[in-house]
Amino acid sequence: MTEFPEELSTCPASLYPAVLGILHAQVGCDFSLYKQSTILRRLQRRKDHYPERDWNSYIELLESNSDEQQALFLSLLIGVTSFFRDPESFDALGRELRTWMSAANAPVTLRVWVPACSTGEEVYSLSILLREAKQTSAWSGEIQIFASDIDTRAIETARRGWYAEAALQGVSSQRRLDWFESENGGWRVKKSLREGVVFAPQNLLADPPYPHIDLLSCRNLLIYLNGAVQKSLTTTFAYALEPGGILFLGNSESISSKTPWFEVVDKRARLYRRTFALRPQTTPVQLAMPLKREVVTARPSLTEPTLTLQNLIFEQIADQHFPPCALVDTQGDIQFLWGDTSEIFHRRRGKPSHQIVENMIDPLRIPVANALAEALLHQRRQESTLIRWDREAGRACKITVYPIEVPFLSGVHFLFVFDKHTLVPEATSPGNSENQERLQELEQELAATRLS
Repeated sequence: MTEFPEELSTCPASLYPAVLGILHAQVGCDFSLYKQSTILRRLQRRKDHYPERDWNSYIELLESNSDEQQALFLSLLIGVTSFFRDPESFDALGRELRTWMSAANAPVTLRVWVPACSTGEEVYSLSILLREAKQTSAWSGEIQIFASDIDTRAIETARRGWYAEAALQGVSSQRRLDWFESENGGWRVKKSLREGVVFAPQNLLADPPYPHIDLLSCRNLLIYLNGAVQKSLTTTFAYALEPGGILFLGNSESISSKTPWFEVVDKRARLYRRTFALRPQTTPVQLAMPLKREVVTARPSLTEPTLTLQNLIFEQIADQHFPPCALVDTQGDIQFLWGDTSEIFHRRRGKPSHQIVENMIDPLRIPVANALAEALLHQRRQESTLIRWDREAGRACKITVYPIEVPFLSGVHFLFVFDKHTLVPEATSPGNSENQERLQELEQELAATRLS
């Protein structure tokens, strides 16, 4: 069981997953991907609004009260931003942009993406910087800026573009004159600048990234996320950026020197250039995370007759409408099977085994073993290429493995889904059947080598 440092929070470790599960289910954000210390501090501050409630009572309130769900959600979001935060870094980016725009191979359209944009100060800072760089160069291309955030209220603030006097402390007098208008005791971003930005809600940790990006600025978000998610987002950024594109991070963030996708432009300013390494495949961040809480509930769960009926209906349709599926533990032992597994599972002679690898037909044993090893190592969704396991009949399947957490079983489990396909059969004559079998063995060995 997770142990929490006493100075961080008095939230019992056993109830912490319940809080995360409620937020994940009700507001669609998986805060288990954030650093635990940050979440615990902000959770405690929210709980302090209800000194009369103990933690069990607070979680009951959270589960049933949508206003409290939204209040906790907003308090957990990282919304610290300002205009031209870390001026030296923006100066370095400005120099890089001017050099970039002066190059003979500068893009006709410069696409910019600012994920986790909050209330827009960083977005407008970048927009000003880009337009100033354009004014001092011969580049006549178009600038497209996309800004996104999971907080729709922050997005609306950014779209309005109105900021109090205090928010513009980092903006010079000349820039205020060029890019802002005085309005209602504060400052409003000029229409020409506002109309150059497309704001949209987006969950960076789950939704697809914007593609074909030339400049990606994601500052001071990675520091709040755990290491596995930071690594995953590095892959997402590499996927989004075009070769030669620029990544701009916060002063406390960096990219590992081991990644093949980025090289340092300015270490102090946290500027990186996308290399010409092959674009990675990318999928939304996925982590084993229960959506429903199983502890301290005042409302009864589904009754036994309801569950029995639900299971009965599911069993009736599973064989005909579901792909074969297997739930295994971290040792690879089968816990449950769904669908028609007769074609791909094979019981061998001798002592029975619950190991999934031991029960697969021969052509799928190595791919399944590799998929399980990768899922255990990375704790995220794994997907194989299409594996042809019966060439004469044209039968093939794709294996997908999902890490999941089952409330009534201990620890993380893995759901194997075997998506069956029918391909054009390969004709085999008596003279080449042996060669086909050998070729299949070599293909499996090659697949094993790639995954090892």
